Amino acid sequence: MLFFLLVNSSYFWADDLGMYSIPVTIGMIILFLVLFVFLLKHCYFLIKEKFSDKRRLITVCLLTVLLSAIALKPGGMINFDGLAGNDLLIAQREGAANCLSTFKLKSRNNFTFRQFCFGSFETNGKYALTNDTIFFKNVKPSRADSSFYEYAVIKAGTFNNGKIIGDLYLYKNTGDTSPYLLSITLNDLPK
Repeated sequence: MLFFLLVNSSYFWADDLGMYSIPVTIGMIILFLVLFVFLLKHCYFLIKEKFSDKRRLITVCLLTVLLSAIALKPGGMINFDGLAGNDLLIAQREGAANCLSTFKLKSRNNFTFRQFCFGSFETNGKYALTNDTIFFKNVKPSRADSSFYEYAVIKAGTFNNGKIIGDLYLYKNTGDTSPYLLSITLNDLPK
């Protein structure tokens, strides 16, 4: 249980469990409730024994700290997304059935492309920026894809509502006539 506390589960489990994420989540909730009942039982006996059993007191203290930390930081104590660098560009798209695609360029020339739609998939790699074009290299496609886009183009937004500041077009190759469009919500790239 302490391992789940330390690891940001949305990052760690994304590619590894995929279709098992719902049963694993239900199992973790059941485990949390069992530990909570276990804590209540030990608190009852600790009060009944007038705090005389040191082992029970240590057990209650450790369970209280553990369950409190899990309740306060359910995503985990370690934020792996922050370890990859600062976000320079974020683009998103919400599709049918509430599917979400998120693309992030990081300050250390890394990028991540995450898709959450009936499972979660993540593609990572490096990028090179030339004017308004982003070229992808050393790409590690997710388990759902065998390939990834070759490049992306940043354009001024066609729809500006204050949150969307531009468009990002992802192209499979130079002959691609139907790029994948994402809306840019953050652009701190050097001009």
